[in-house]
Amino acid sequence: MGRFRDSADRLIGAVLVGGQGEPAGARRVTQVASVAARAAADGGHTALAVTVAVIGSAVVATEAVLTGGAVPPEGGYAGFTAEAPKRGSRR
Repeated sequence: MGRFRDSADRLIGAVLVGGQGEPAGARRVTQVASVAARAAADGGHTALAVTVAVIGSAVVATEAVLTGGAVPPEGGYAGFTAEAPKRGSRR
């Protein structure tokens, strides 16, 4: 069972996470759900548009749970310090 679970985790990770750790699956699902909901709303099917939007949100939330959420970048987040050099100054 352990090998099967490891393989499934790797497969889910490969599909849902891009090359740099960004949530590629969430972006894809959001775009598809947005286009489908917009098309349904434009066609006068508001209940279908709401259903598609809710399903898209549920898929994105599930993806976040399965992959452990957002992964911070390797070097940490950018920030500002009080000792930052002024613009145009040379050291």
